[in-house]
Amino acid sequence: VPPPVVVGNATLDGSLSEWSAADRIDASLGVAGYEIYGRVTGDNYVVALKSATAIGANTTAWLNTDRDAATGFQIFGFAGGAEYNVNFDSLGNAVLYSGNAGQTVVVNGDVVERFSTDKMIVEFAIPKALLGFTGAPGAINTLFDVNDSVFLPTSYSATQFTIAPAAAPVVGTVTLDGALTDWTAANR
Repeated sequence: VPPPVVVGNATLDGSLSEWSAADRIDASLGVAGYEIYGRVTGDNYVVALKSATAIGANTTAWLNTDRDAATGFQIFGFAGGAEYNVNFDSLGNAVLYSGNAGQTVVVNGDVVERFSTDKMIVEFAIPKALLGFTGAPGAINTLFDVNDSVFLPTSYSATQFTIAPAAAPVVGTVTLDGALTDWTAANR
């Protein structure tokens, strides 16, 4: 079993122990036996997927990075708008692609993944730089299929699951986001 990997504030170890209900991105449209968690940590989008069956080849996480379902690859010819996808091979290796599932590998597109021993949970991290983001990572929309047989959500046209950075805390009238836009010369 590969050792755990720390990515930002997440430890990829094939366990859901560090994920909370606040991290769950499929709660409103979940499918019994399946759970999807996502968050932005450091310079990565980190995902945990729990399945009712062992996660195998052709499991895909579709990534709609511009959050526009009309652009990007159209899954089934009509849905999604995914600019990228993470596809798992028969050995459980996750690789980042553009186009259709597993179509065009992204240069340096190896994705760090860790499975539970029964392969029913996988955690993986996608570096924002591989998705073309510079600066702070923004929100992305996602769709999933497990083993090309269970689709999350069940209708790709209905909705997408969003992974978004945590909102910056606000104290009084100041947003603690590292920007000076809330400050005036009088505050200096």
